[in-house]
Amino acid sequence: MFHYRWKAEVDQISASRRIAETNLPFYIKFLPVVNTLMKNKIAKTVKERMSNRLWVIGSNENTEDQITSSFHNLLSKLSLHLKDRKYIFGDKPSYADFGLWGQIYNSWTDPTPRKFIEEDYPDLLPWIDRMLNPKDEGSYESWDSLSNTLMPILKEELGEIFLPWTSEITASMSEGKEELSVIIKGKEFKHSIGGPQKYHVKSLAVLKSKFDSFKGNQTLENILTEANCLRFLQ
Repeated sequence: MFHYRWKAEVDQISASRRIAETNLPFYIKFLPVVNTLMKNKIAKTVKERMSNRLWVIGSNENTEDQITSSFHNLLSKLSLHLKDRKYIFGDKPSYADFGLWGQIYNSWTDPTPRKFIEEDYPDLLPWIDRMLNPKDEGSYESWDSLSNTLMPILKEELGEIFLPWTSEITASMSEGKEELSVIIKGKEFKHSIGGPQKYHVKSLAVLKSKFDSFKGNQTLENILTEANCLRFLQ
């Protein structure tokens, strides 16, 4: 989401103006001229600052193709998975829905991602809308019911991309490195390490802690092994 939002001019303008709108005092809307001047000033500041900070999330000339390819693969796989179900694990929302929806919904609010989401992944749209007001509408499905379309997401996006990257971030930051280099799907993924990466260190620690509480669950371990995730959580 961050990459698309601050990469192209059209998305920078759209996002910065919306952010500026939310930061204006309520009474300013009654002063049209002042409203416009303040909005333009705030939007310009936001646009300049954020468009120069792509590096902090690892986006650069070396990584942008891998970032966009991964995002499109996720959208494609998730679209197939959600085609005939309301939420990722069945008929009620879970942390998985909230985590992915936040990124995808906010991407959809930007011009460039909105266009390709609506044109190429229309089966995601009901879920995007449903998650604005999520409800418990039934039960979670069994793994046998979910696995055919969920395992490819776990394997390709978590086991092959996210977990190798976030594990390397954790190791690199613990060693005080200022740059990360990790091989992802046979290609080097190299970028500077910024302050926001500390949140990935924390999130990986939480994932490991959560997994610890399920140690001995052979069914779960078999799933994580097949998805190439287990070794990053132990």
